[in-house]
Amino acid sequence: MKTMNKIIIALLAMASFTACDGLLNMTPEDTLSPGTFFSSATELQLWTGWLLYSTGEC
Repeated sequence: MKTMNKIIIALLAMASFTACDGLLNMTPEDTLSPGTFFSSATELQLWTGWLLYSTGEC
């Protein structure tokens, strides 16, 4: 039983040291960057739509 525990602990330790480069290099989809800053009027309307609902104007 102790041998099995050591194997499980070793496997978990090895799995925790694996790299996840694909997940760390993703572009955030909920923020604007200079490269994706409102490329059309529709995007501007969609982004500013929350202002109307948060102020109670609609």
